[in-house]
Amino acid sequence: MKPRNKKQEQILAMSGQLRPLTTAQKQWALTHTIDNYALKFKKGKAVCLICGHEWEAEEGMCRCPHCGAKVEIKATTLRVVRERSYFNIVTAVKGFQVIRMFLMIVEFRKGMKANPGFVEIGSYWIDKHGHTTVVGLQRTLGHYIDSFAFGSPLEIRHDNDAFWHIADQWVYPRIKVTDTIKRNGYTTFTYGAHPVTMFQQLLTNPKAETLMKAGEEGLFRYLCHHPKEVDKYWDTIKVARRAGYKINDPQMWFDYIKMLDRMGRDLHSPTLVAPKDLKAVHDEYVAKAERQRIKEQREKDRKRAEED
Repeated sequence: MKPRNKKQEQILAMSGQLRPLTTAQKQWALTHTIDNYALKFKKGKAVCLICGHEWEAEEGMCRCPHCGAKVEIKATTLRVVRERSYFNIVTAVKGFQVIRMFLMIVEFRKGMKANPGFVEIGSYWIDKHGHTTVVGLQRTLGHYIDSFAFGSPLEIRHDNDAFWHIADQWVYPRIKVTDTIKRNGYTTFTYGAHPVTMFQQLLTNPKAETLMKAGEEGLFRYLCHHPKEVDKYWDTIKVARRAGYKINDPQMWFDYIKMLDRMGRDLHSPTLVAPKDLKAVHDEYVAKAERQRIKEQREKDRKRAEED
């Protein structure tokens, strides 16, 4: 798709100037994003599929004495193993937060050093307002979500499930962020939250900035998945934090708070919202909520019977 405005023209131009993958990034992808094996044949030694080294070893997990890769030794008759994986490089370019998506395809052969191939699938460009632009390959029709026309150019594309899914795969640990994101509290990558959502929240949501600066990684991750719930119970979160309460299990805590809300309890009471034993009070209110549900259902059934 041709660029429709100056912003898209700028992004497409910068996309073509991005650096290729470094040797360190390629090696990391090979050793971390796929299952690494050393094949052990019926008669012979174990063979590391990464470097081709052979040595005497039994089945199980170990490290290759030559390249140091952690491998699983498997007894097999296969001579060729094919693997593929997606991974992401997170970087910053002229005020844009960029998530670059790559596909690695590698064929392992007995006695040969692995020689993987890499294809850039596309990239997410996030501006300072949290708006995203996608540059990527053209998708093809087929049964698989990640079917791409590898001969197509990297152009402005509509966002879709394939790009969104790939951007949530492996992330190279050396990450570069924009000055704005760093100012808004970014210290480390929050695994369990989609990278695009994470950066958008840090750029646009003051609550996300507050949680990140306070070191509340669990609550920040929950906000990325359930922003409306965090907005609704933000005052309750502040009450719990002022009481010195650490929300270690946000999923259970929010479930508990929602039950308190349905029952009309005071959500500004530190005693209620900052329990000493969250699991115990959660189970207690689950039982109360069930009894209340049964009581309400019986009342509905009684009224319906009277009408009949």
